[in-house]
Amino acid sequence: MSWLSRHLIAVVVVCVAAASVGAVFAFARPTYHPTTDKRVEMQGQRHYSVAEVKRAFAAHGIVFRHASRSGTAARGLTVLGDVKPGTRDDAFTVTLFGPESTVWFGPAAPQGYDARLGNLVVYYGWTNRAFLAKVKAAVADLKR
Repeated sequence: MSWLSRHLIAVVVVCVAAASVGAVFAFARPTYHPTTDKRVEMQGQRHYSVAEVKRAFAAHGIVFRHASRSGTAARGLTVLGDVKPGTRDDAFTVTLFGPESTVWFGPAAPQGYDARLGNLVVYYGWTNRAFLAKVKAAVADLKR
């Protein structure tokens, strides 16, 4: 009896394993996906002040009750919200970036309203249409 006939099952298992590994390398290899992030230098952008933003939204009945700041005035950011962060209804924020900031923006949020103009980003992630209309109107006023 030959060696191959005595070890037939082991040889078949090794061949199947080698073919499986080859198939993985041939068909399931990773592919390149270009990034959708966008780098924006705030120095070249229109700059809105916190007071300007508050006025535009107040004209449509939206009052910012909370603000948080991070970093320096030139390179940091300010986040405005109509409710205290961390509460159930904190899906509305306006973020203002400092004039010397460099910001990486990813793709727009898959749900909700996400607008970027100049040094600010406006996000509203809930479904109250009346509130969303006010947000869009305030953004339109800022664009003028």
